[in-house]
Amino acid sequence: MVDKKELSTYHRFFSLPSEAFDAYLTQSKKEGVVFPLRLNSEDVFYHRTNSLSDSLILLASLEGDFRQLEGSLSAIAQDELIRTCLVEEVYQTNLIEGVHSTRKEIFRLLEDFANAKKGKIISIVNKYRILLEQGFSPIQSLDDIRHLYDVLMEGAIMKKDRPDGVLFRKDSVSVTNGVMSLHEGLYPEERIEEALQVVLSLLNGKDFTFYERSAIAHYLFEYAHPFYDGNGRMGRYILSLYALEEKPKAFAFRIAASIGEGKAKYYRAFKEYQDVRNHNDLATFVGPMLDFYIADYRHLIKEIQDKKAEVALWQGKILSWNLSKGERKTAAVLSEGSVWSVYGVSKSALAIAAGLDERSVQRHLASLEKKKLVLRQKIGRQTYFRLSNS
Repeated sequence: MVDKKELSTYHRFFSLPSEAFDAYLTQSKKEGVVFPLRLNSEDVFYHRTNSLSDSLILLASLEGDFRQLEGSLSAIAQDELIRTCLVEEVYQTNLIEGVHSTRKEIFRLLEDFANAKKGKIISIVNKYRILLEQGFSPIQSLDDIRHLYDVLMEGAIMKKDRPDGVLFRKDSVSVTNGVMSLHEGLYPEERIEEALQVVLSLLNGKDFTFYERSAIAHYLFEYAHPFYDGNGRMGRYILSLYALEEKPKAFAFRIAASIGEGKAKYYRAFKEYQDVRNHNDLATFVGPMLDFYIADYRHLIKEIQDKKAEVALWQGKILSWNLSKGERKTAAVLSEGSVWSVYGVSKSALAIAAGLDERSVQRHLASLEKKKLVLRQKIGRQTYFRLSNS
């Protein structure tokens, strides 16, 4: 475990004598990167410490392990893993924002959006659905940020909270964690624009690893707080968007879940960065964000390992059942769907994965249901099948 004092200027303030701390601060700014932005009358800078380098090495290793494991999965397992992560991503980002939704509701909207009824979360789910289908597309301008916000928050924001400036808010606002005030968002709008230009430069540049530049950009976006409402949701969406450019989809769609599971640590990182004793050292925020990314990969790796073992148990059971060749093939695919999806597999997805026509799959399903080996569940207009635990 790395000593906290190695993480950032904030932690070193408490462990170094005054003269040694001042020397460290001067050297850090000299060796690091100073951004064209000042907050609280000081330069904003980032210096990669040894502990951050260790975290980046660990992330590279975990990413490699995950990609190897993911590559060993069947197509249906890969698809269901990503879909499950996406459902959890939307659910957790709603939970963080205090918006009520259920995983089943989100799953239904993702699967059958065309027939969805209007609701508070529909635009949010739709934007993630499109993100899954279309992939990465860079944000090039401040106008793009505003357009993305309008689409993401359509129907989910009160009239009084809509942006009233040229692109963003024109009045001041207090940023809270739901309990206490963290800081005042940047003001006036010109300062918001200045900070967001740095955010765009970071996101679209390659000066750091993705993990570092996404963490720094996320902090600056949330600190600028360009809108009256929805900044957290927007910031997490941007993290997922840019992760898709070069990282696995499952990782990109689990970031909000990792943050949600460590929400207290997330807010503490904001608080420590803004402490005057931190002197605008972004390493204070980057460190905890790298920890979230590490937790993200570790969760995914364990999930794959556990579910591969569970599928293997099902496959062993299926071999002992008295089934025809077609039934066995259908049951084998169903075992994957039953383990990887909370709700099971649709008939069309089952047919594609099994390499059979839907009529044959329908016949095999009917036979397996008759033998009480398969359960069905209807969600919206779609029916999903899974193996019976009994």
